[in-house]
Amino acid sequence: MWATYIQCLSNKDPSDPRSYQHLAGQEVIPVMDIPRAVLLSKHETRTLKYLLPADAARERDRIRNGEFKTGKEITQHLADVWSEINRR
Repeated sequence: MWATYIQCLSNKDPSDPRSYQHLAGQEVIPVMDIPRAVLLSKHETRTLKYLLPADAARERDRIRNGEFKTGKEITQHLADVWSEINRR
């Protein structure tokens, strides 16, 4: 697990979804059930945690299936999801 985490953090190609790092110097945590070693910030992980189980599963599947090509797209999408949660 740590080898994958370190390898992803050292990969500098921002277009590679395996190299996602939220922001330089900001703590990121690996999410074990998302393959391709996509790293999510604590805020993004919290966003998934607060979704209803069916919604969280759907969003995890969308990330797993590569629907978003960059970490920036994942961040933007989860920010939109969070906004929707707050509107409810």
